[in-house]
Amino acid sequence: MNPLEICNVTDKNLAKFPKKLGSIGNWIQCRGMIYNEKDDNDAGVLCGKWRRSPLFVTQTDNWDCFCSVVWDPFHSDCAVPQEIETDEVMKHLKFVDLLKNRLNKTNT
Repeated sequence: MNPLEICNVTDKNLAKFPKKLGSIGNWIQCRGMIYNEKDDNDAGVLCGKWRRSPLFVTQTDNWDCFCSVVWDPFHSDCAVPQEIETDEVMKHLKFVDLLKNRLNKTNT
């Protein structure tokens, strides 16, 4: 089934959603800290990269890039760049929320 049929998105509103609907999925933000191993006084920097995940995975305070090793081993390290730009991730998440809301309304 086409996701556009489920949520009845009009052409006018389509521009604000991701271009590749096949790549829609859940996205989780890494909460891992990156430290400079050569500096003992380094407080670390939050990774903050967005990683694609299955829909059943939820954000937690201790979720880090390595947690994605099962479904996306290529992106399971904080040293690997983010797959797509953050603004595209936000569009994906907005679209997923819209679909979830529509599906919840049809199931009640």
